[in-house]
Amino acid sequence: MSSTEVVVHLMGEIALLLWGIHMVRTGVLRAYGGPLRRWVAARLGSRPRAFLFGAGVTLALQSSTATALMTVSFVDSGAIPLAAALAALLGANVGSALIAQVFSFDISLVYPVLLFLGLIAFRRGERSKARDIGRATIGVGLMLLALNLLSQTVRPVEGALGVVNLLFALTRDPLLNLAVAAALTWAAHSSVAIMLFIGSLVATDVVSPLAGMSMALGANLGSALNPYFDSLGSRDAGRRRLAAGNLLNRAVGCLLFLPFLDRIAPWLAELGLRSGEAPIGFHLLFNVVMAALFLPAAPMVARLLTWAYVSAPDPGDPATPRYLESSTQVSPVVALTNAARESLRLADGLEALIGLSGEAFAHGERSRMGEAAGLGRMVANLHDAIERYLSRLDAEALSEADGRRLSAILDFTAAMKEAAGRVTRGLLKHAAKMHKGHLAFAPEAGEDIAALHRRLIDDLRLATAVFTTGDLEAARRLAAEKEYFRDVERLANERRQSRIRVGAVATDGGLELAALRDLKAIGGDIVATGYRVLQQSGMLLQSRLA
Repeated sequence: MSSTEVVVHLMGEIALLLWGIHMVRTGVLRAYGGPLRRWVAARLGSRPRAFLFGAGVTLALQSSTATALMTVSFVDSGAIPLAAALAALLGANVGSALIAQVFSFDISLVYPVLLFLGLIAFRRGERSKARDIGRATIGVGLMLLALNLLSQTVRPVEGALGVVNLLFALTRDPLLNLAVAAALTWAAHSSVAIMLFIGSLVATDVVSPLAGMSMALGANLGSALNPYFDSLGSRDAGRRRLAAGNLLNRAVGCLLFLPFLDRIAPWLAELGLRSGEAPIGFHLLFNVVMAALFLPAAPMVARLLTWAYVSAPDPGDPATPRYLESSTQVSPVVALTNAARESLRLADGLEALIGLSGEAFAHGERSRMGEAAGLGRMVANLHDAIERYLSRLDAEALSEADGRRLSAILDFTAAMKEAAGRVTRGLLKHAAKMHKGHLAFAPEAGEDIAALHRRLIDDLRLATAVFTTGDLEAARRLAAEKEYFRDVERLANERRQSRIRVGAVATDGGLELAALRDLKAIGGDIVATGYRVLQQSGMLLQSRLA
C-alpha cells in the first residue's frame, strides 16, 4: 500500500470513527435527552456527585464535548454553581479516558453483532425511542469497525521506511510529540479517536511507548483547545469560565507530567501493560490524577475564573434587556414604565414562539426548532431580568397605584413565561414527535390545531392591550376566550370517541388531545392576564358554582 493510499484510508477510517461517535451521541440524546438533562441538573449540586455524573453522561454519550455543552447550559440557567460544573468537566475527562480504555481491547467480534442488532432496532422499532437506541447501537458498532480498520491500516506502516523515518524525526522531541497530537486532536474534535490512533501507532512499533505517552498529553491538551477557542467570541462569561478552567486543568497537567514521563513509562510496563496499551493507560492515569488534584480546589478555581471573566451584555442579543435602567437611579414611576416596555418585548417573543409552533405542526421544519428554543430562552431571561429589576425598587417609595402596577407587571410576565414554557416543553415536542413518527392528524383535527394557534396570537395581542390600557371591555372579551378553548377540546373528544365507536383507528398517536390540552393551558395563561383588571373593577365572580 502506497503512502497516498495509507493517508486516504486513515482519513476515511477516522471519519467513520467520528461519525460513529456522532450517531451514539444523537441517538442517546434523542431517546433520553430531556429526562437526562432534568436528571443531571437536579443532581449536580455537590462536586462529588457532579464528577460522577459527568463521567457517567460522557460514557453514555461517548463524547466529553456533549457533556461540556450540557454543563454550560446548566451554568447559564443558574441551575448549578461554577465549582460543580468544573467538577462535572473533570468527570467528563475521566469518562472520555475510560471510553478509550474500553475500546483499546480486542473486541473485533463485537461490532458485527452491534451493527446487526442496531439495524433491527432501527428498522423494526415501533416507537421512536427504540429507533434512537438502534441508532446509538449502530454508532458503537461503527466505532468498533473503524478501530479495527485503523489497526489494519497502520500495521503495514512499520515496514514503510519513509514513514518510519518521518515519524522517528517527529517523535524524538517530547514537546514536538505533544504539539503534533494537540493539533491532531484539535482538528479531529475527538480525544477518543486520536488516543486510539496513538495506541495503534505504538502497538505496531511505529512510535515508541514513551513518545505515545507524550502524544497522550497532547491529546488531552488539544481536546481542551476546541471549547476554549469556541468560547473566545462569546459574551457568555459562564461558557468562557468553563472552557478556561478545563484548559487550565490540562495545561497544568502537561507541565506536571512531561518531565517525569521517562520514570512513569517503566512503571506502566511493570503493571503488565503491553506497548499499545501504555499510552491509553497513561491517558486514564493522567485524568484520574488531575481530577484528584483539581476536585478539592474547584471552589478556589471557580472564584478565580469568576474574577477573570466578567459577563459582557450583548446589545444585539434579543434576550438582553433594553429598557431596564438602574432602578436605584430612577423614580418608581419611570422604573415601572421601563419594566412595562420590557414586558412588551417579552410578549413579542411569545407571539413569535407560538407562530413557530404552528409552523412546526403544519410543516415539521426541524431547522426552526433551534430558533424556537432561542425564543423560549429569551422569554425566560427577560422575565427573570424584569423580576430582578423590580425587586430592587424601594417598596416604601411606591404609592398604592404604583404597587398595583408592579403586581400587574409581575403577573403579566409570569403568565408569558409560563405560556412560553408550555410551547417549548409541550407543543414543539408534540410536533417533532408527530413528524418524526410520520403520524398524521385527521383533517378536522389539523384545522383545529392551526385555528387555535391563530386564536392564541389574537388573544395574546388582546391581552397586551389589556395590560397596556386596562380597558374593561377588552378584559371581558379576553376572559370569554377561555370558554372557546374549552369548547374546542370538548368537541375534539367527542369526535375522537365517535371515530372509536365506528372502528376508525387514530393515526396521530394521541397527539391531537395532548396538543389541544397544551393549547388550552396556554390560552388559560394568556386569559389570566385580564382577570386582575376585572377583579379590581368588581366584575369577576369569586366562584362559578351555583
